[in-house]
Amino acid sequence: SVGTPAVLFEAEQLLRAGAGGACARWFILRLAGLYGPGRHHLLDQVRRGEAEMAGRGDHFLNLIHRDDVTAAILAAFAAPAGIANEVLNVVDDVPARKAEVVGWLARELKMPVPSFTGEPVSGRRPESPNRLIANSKIKELLGWRPAHPDFRAGYRALLEA
Repeated sequence: SVGTPAVLFEAEQLLRAGAGGACARWFILRLAGLYGPGRHHLLDQVRRGEAEMAGRGDHFLNLIHRDDVTAAILAAFAAPAGIANEVLNVVDDVPARKAEVVGWLARELKMPVPSFTGEPVSGRRPESPNRLIANSKIKELLGWRPAHPDFRAGYRALLEA
């Protein structure tokens, strides 16, 4: 929803300010677009054979598989004591354009490739962000590596399950 970024930013600011002394050490994990078991909206749209999808095919999607998020959380809990108070992006290694992801899914499922309306998804902000998000900091500091380094590996695991 439109108010979500402001709420998340406010929560981050409170944590950075010390959360009333409750947190001696903290990590803020900023998650990319989450997918995996129980979270596969794009996959479901392609499976249904939808002819059109909301959004723009030329925009980048930054994605992360649910299991890789879990591994990142565990890596933060296990971080050496000298590593603290960090903001880390949790995203896979290979950003892809929405059309690339949807086209690959359609080919894997032997379904027609949908077109894009150019209009935002209902209930979302008017303009979807089109940016590349890097995961180099979490990899360097925590030694985390995604088990699903790109959308192909992650969605293949879903399709084979």
